Amino acid sequence: LTTVSDVSTLMTLHLTLTSSVSNKNKLLATFLLLLICGQLTVPMVYLAQTYHLSDTLELADFASIGTAFLAVEASIDTVLAATLAVLLYKRRSGIKRTDSILNRMLVYSVGTGLIPTVWAMFGVYTIQRWCHY
Repeated sequence: LTTVSDVSTLMTLHLTLTSSVSNKNKLLATFLLLLICGQLTVPMVYLAQTYHLSDTLELADFASIGTAFLAVEASIDTVLAATLAVLLYKRRSGIKRTDSILNRMLVYSVGTGLIPTVWAMFGVYTIQRWCHY
């Protein structure tokens, strides 16, 4: 799921920077870039802090980093799905066949953003429940 998210992230960033539909929106592109940096940084911090652990039970001490990672993943997937939906919706031309293809792409982009978001939120819930017992 992370690979799908990364490809979707880069595609949305590319569309935002180059598309006449988004008017090459620099603010949106900057926001997406910050989310991408967070998406890449949090797992590296988590790995650096947990690499030396000898027992999986010690991972409970690092639940906040795991929760942050999943929250960043959920937020970026939600923002990407919404951004792609808006950009694709604006691309409608009034030609039935083209609009049909854009509708399929819109449903696919929302679907690929929704599944990782649901899993990430389930992960946040699981971490919070597991670490408080």
